[in-house]
Amino acid sequence: MSDVDVQRIVAYLQSEWSMGLRPTTVAQAMAALSLPPDDEVRWQVGRALEVEWRQRHSGAGFFRGVIRLISQDFSQFLRFLPGVLFTLPGQLREARDWNPAIYILTADEKLIARYILLAHKQARPVPSAMAIATSLSIPHDPVARGLAMLARLGFLSRTNGDYTLAPDHERFTRGLGFNFHTITLSNGEVFNVP
Repeated sequence: MSDVDVQRIVAYLQSEWSMGLRPTTVAQAMAALSLPPDDEVRWQVGRALEVEWRQRHSGAGFFRGVIRLISQDFSQFLRFLPGVLFTLPGQLREARDWNPAIYILTADEKLIARYILLAHKQARPVPSAMAIATSLSIPHDPVARGLAMLARLGFLSRTNGDYTLAPDHERFTRGLGFNFHTITLSNGEVFNVP
């Protein structure tokens, strides 16, 4: 897939996300743009979006925005300052805890992750790909690819061919975590809502 396609996906997602309460995924954007499913492209787009997000919400990004605002209109900055100081702790937590799983993973991969968390809650090890496929009625190949993507994100670790939960797997349960609700409109448009 070309860089132009990646840019189209990013632009589509940013347009969707600007509408509010539409955590549309990379896979949904690719389908809407008539691009073929591709795990590697989903990963690349997700990582690019994460880098952009962190730059915008980092201390340096925050101060660049403040300097830009001061240089444009100091009186507007003074009106803006109390709100900035009030929301800064929340913004810093959000930047720290931002979860790319929300938009990188497909619906099936989120179901797989939730199934694994349920097994963990019941003190069972991470089930095999075959057990997950059987329990969730998802073909084996997408389950195997889903487990690989969950490992790539850092939710799972792989040793000797078996998956285990990563030590910091609980960070994926913050915010939206692995929750999603997919909406399909009569015109065929597909997106998620929280």
